[in-house]
Amino acid sequence: MSDSITIELDRAIAFRAPSGEPIAAHGVALVLTGDGKTLAPAAQLAFRISAEVYDRIVEEALFGLVPGEPPSPFAQGRDLELEARLRPDVAARLIALGGGAEDLAIALVLPDAPAAFIAESESWQVLSVMQADGDVKSGFRVEPTDVLLEVARRAAERAGTPLEDAGDGLHRFMARAGDDAWTTLVRFDDRTCIVYAVLPELVPAERRAAVAQYLVDRNYYLNLGAFEMDLDDGEVRLRTSLDATHTTFDEAAFVNLVAAGQMLFELHLPTLRALAAGTLTLAEARARHG
Repeated sequence: MSDSITIELDRAIAFRAPSGEPIAAHGVALVLTGDGKTLAPAAQLAFRISAEVYDRIVEEALFGLVPGEPPSPFAQGRDLELEARLRPDVAARLIALGGGAEDLAIALVLPDAPAAFIAESESWQVLSVMQADGDVKSGFRVEPTDVLLEVARRAAERAGTPLEDAGDGLHRFMARAGDDAWTTLVRFDDRTCIVYAVLPELVPAERRAAVAQYLVDRNYYLNLGAFEMDLDDGEVRLRTSLDATHTTFDEAAFVNLVAAGQMLFELHLPTLRALAAGTLTLAEARARHG
C-alpha cells in the first residue's frame, strides 16, 4: 500500500450505534496512510448525514462527540458532512487480525463483513462537522482536549468526585483514602491526560533537600508516574499520564489512570509527611520502600 490512498465510496455506510441501531450515513471518501500490514493505518473518513441524524448523534454522544449544544446552529433539511478518524486501537485490532485497507472499506459498506467492528460508531472520532449553504460552508472542528475533558468529566461525575475548574487549564477533585484527603489535578495537553496527586502540606525549606533526594530515589524504581517538587514553595505532587494518541481514551481509561496514581500516592503519603515534618530521617524513609 502506498503512503496515502484515497478510496471514493459514494454509497451507504453500515454504521451502528452501541445499541445496535443503524445510523443512516452516506460515504464520501476514505483516506488511508501507513503500510496497512506492519502498522495500523491512519484512516480518515468523510461522510454525509442528515441534520436529524446529527441531532441524534449529539444527543447520544456518538462518534466521540461531546454531548450538548453544537457550537453553531445547523439548518434542517440540508445534509452535514463529517470527517472522522479511525481510533488507533481499532486500527491496530484490524491489523492484528490480518486486515488492511480493503477489509476496512468492505466493513464500512457491508453490515455482515468479518471486521464489522469497524462500522461501530465508537470506532471513530469526529474531527469536524460542516454544512454547506451554496458555496459557503459553516461548522466547527473538534479539539482533542475538549473530547478528552468531557470523557474525564463523565467518569468523575459517575465516581462521585465531579471535576471543578481550577483555572489555567486545570481541573480538580478531592481524593480520599481512609482519614486522608488530597487534591487531585487534571489537565490535558493535546491528546495526553495528566493527573497530579498533590501533597496537602508544603515541605518546609529546611526539609526540601532530604525530600528531593527521597523523590529521586523513588522515581528510579517507579514503573508508573513520577514525583515532582517545586523547590521554591515545597509543593510535592505525583504525576501520572496517558498519551491517547495511539489508544482510545474512554471513561475506563481515565478511571484506571486516576486509580493507579491514587494507590501509588497513598502508599507513599505517610512517608512523605513524616520526612517533610522531620520525624523521619532520609535513611529511614528509604528503608521503608526497600
